[in-house]
Amino acid sequence: MKAIICEMCNSNNVVKEDGVYVCQSCGTKYSVDEAKKLMVEVEGTVKIDKSDYVTKSLMNARRARQKEDWEETEKYYNKVEEEDPGNIEAIFYSSYGKAKYSLIESDIYKREAAFKVLTNSISIIDDNFDAARENEQLEIIKEIANAIIKMESSSYVYKTRNNSEDAVKTELLFAKLGVEFAETLLNISRKATNNKQVYLQMAAEHLIYLNSNFYSQINNTYVKNKLDSIAATCDDDSLKLACWKMCLKCSITDEEMFKYQDLCHSIDPNSFSSSHDLRAKMSSEQEKAAKATKAKRIFIISLVILFIIAMIFIAFFMK
Repeated sequence: MKAIICEMCNSNNVVKEDGVYVCQSCGTKYSVDEAKKLMVEVEGTVKIDKSDYVTKSLMNARRARQKEDWEETEKYYNKVEEEDPGNIEAIFYSSYGKAKYSLIESDIYKREAAFKVLTNSISIIDDNFDAARENEQLEIIKEIANAIIKMESSSYVYKTRNNSEDAVKTELLFAKLGVEFAETLLNISRKATNNKQVYLQMAAEHLIYLNSNFYSQINNTYVKNKLDSIAATCDDDSLKLACWKMCLKCSITDEEMFKYQDLCHSIDPNSFSSSHDLRAKMSSEQEKAAKATKAKRIFIISLVILFIIAMIFIAFFMK
């Protein structure tokens, strides 16, 4: 069986493009006649080595991403994903580029479609998490976390056009994206062997960020329950405190508030009172408020009585 072997890099991944033959590994181009001269007989099945092609595409994709050329970013990461479907960097950034580009367009429906693809791609990341490459993938996931925060915190056309409906819809897209990413981080933390605490911390930080910046688009009970779960499984007291502080903020009932007040107090007694002290303080403030209300009522009643007496005297002397 014959195959064309590139004379520059010895790759046999040479394909015809626009009338010329192009090495997919190094990019060298050959005319038809030149390609014929490079054709050699090989034994058995020809196995095309595309590792150089993937590496080159990955370099081009990262370069485009640094330049914020989102069309080129999508193009090159798509090439990587075609040859390496389990590459979590390509899985995320191939759709991230399109979502970023949609933010400079006025068509909300295109934006919603792009974000749907991006959100779905995030749910696939933990399916392709490889514990054997945990440290390598951790760095990629950290970059992804930063990219999502950067996207959610930047100013875009939907803000500058004073279109309130567009802004609300776009912020809801951000919120859904963030929730899916937090769930992915929690799923990965269950698979990780060396960096479980790191993934828990990233998930907690992302949930706290979402609740602080997209409060009206986020279910506070969901955030509280997830952070409570993270605090129960993490080893870092500072992370537990951060989780419980947000749980305290999300508390609806007095009992919930007292529960998280005590948990925060157990770690940082100088900054947080115990629920006993808090109840006593609240009781004291309620008592003060009740006394103030009573004094106000007595004052008003006194004024009314004085007014009535004054009117009686005026009526008496006018007779």
